[in-house]
Amino acid sequence: MFAKTPRPPRKYTSPGKRRRFARRVIGLFVRLVVAAALLCVVGLIVVLGWRLHGFLYRSDYFLLRDIGIAFAEKSETGAEAPIERQIRNKLQRDGLGEGNLIRLDPEAVRRAVESVPRVRKAVVAKRYPNRLEIRVEQRRIAVLLLHDPILAIDAEGVVIEKLTLRHRPVLEFPFVSGLELGRMRLGDRVASEGLTRALQLLSSLEKGKPTLAAEVSEVHCDTENRLTLILKGGTEVRFGADNPIWKMPILETFIRERGQPQKFSYIDLRLDGQVPAMLKEEAARRRLAASALAPVEEN
Repeated sequence: MFAKTPRPPRKYTSPGKRRRFARRVIGLFVRLVVAAALLCVVGLIVVLGWRLHGFLYRSDYFLLRDIGIAFAEKSETGAEAPIERQIRNKLQRDGLGEGNLIRLDPEAVRRAVESVPRVRKAVVAKRYPNRLEIRVEQRRIAVLLLHDPILAIDAEGVVIEKLTLRHRPVLEFPFVSGLELGRMRLGDRVASEGLTRALQLLSSLEKGKPTLAAEVSEVHCDTENRLTLILKGGTEVRFGADNPIWKMPILETFIRERGQPQKFSYIDLRLDGQVPAMLKEEAARRRLAASALAPVEEN
């Protein structure tokens, strides 16, 4: 009959190889499980993050509902109410007075507030969940510029208000005259050496001679930046083109030795080593004598 084909001998697998194979299978399975778990965790984090993002940026919880505006006490001027209205109107126009508080840029708010001419400095703070606080330092009027219209200037030379003769500050602050200025807008800074020196002079008087500073009516600056201080009684104190701060000790010595400037028609500080001056009585006598000698015009 037919011969039986012999089977090949069965390969022998040692127990060690079977264990290594089992460990590889188990390791692969564990890695798959860990990867699946990580994917689930990442997916959960993404979902929670998206929901948190929606809560933070799209819910009404952080909606800006209140803007508090406070003024630094040292800079109060009595004009707080109109300045606050200007600030709120500016924020509304720029789209910074509403929306989500978290998304609101405090630096943009600060720049917008400081663009209001009467505001010198602003500090902005968020108060969660829905309040914005702004602390404002005002610009204060230092002098008035004779211009059309009259310009109210602060100590840094910034135009903060336009006035007419009917406005109250016209009676309260000294004028600076003689400057040739073009068209000026609110918030512009006046670039003038004469104005800078006039402000220095007035600041020096306020610190060293406040009584005399209160008597100043005008500071005139000519085309060569020579300053003349005019007091309310008409006295002229001529400082010239030098830095007026340098002349203050000379003026103080003159007042100490010869009395208050108001009794003089002029005091000339422009010369070194001497201070020419004329009493008002002497000036009046000279004017009277000059008028008496003046020829009479015939009709």
